[in-house]
Amino acid sequence: MSKYLPTFMLGLILSSPVLANSVQDCPRQADLSRHLQLNASQTEKLEKLMAKHRAAMDKIHDQYQQTHDNERAEVEKLRSSQRAEMATILNDKQMAQFDKMLKRRHPPHPPMPDAEMRAPTQTH
Repeated sequence: MSKYLPTFMLGLILSSPVLANSVQDCPRQADLSRHLQLNASQTEKLEKLMAKHRAAMDKIHDQYQQTHDNERAEVEKLRSSQRAEMATILNDKQMAQFDKMLKRRHPPHPPMPDAEMRAPTQTH
């Protein structure tokens, strides 16, 4: 198993959103350097490689996020419309009961941290 540890760690580090622009920015860089015994040239090349791929990954993430936000807005619009139509059928007491049922089945999610909180070194 220990022979796979360096490969596993490199994979974790390369795929980590914390890696914004540099191997040096990563808190696991010391482990990576120690396990792989990186020299200065390798570190520099990995920094460039990671920066290049991070930019591409950030672009994909931003596109996904925009699509996801649009889908969420559409779903919310449909839910709002459904609720308005239900209010024409149910009385106030029934609507209150329905709201309680929804809250029990689907408790509100905590707000997502913004990009700066998730990855302080990440730049777009």
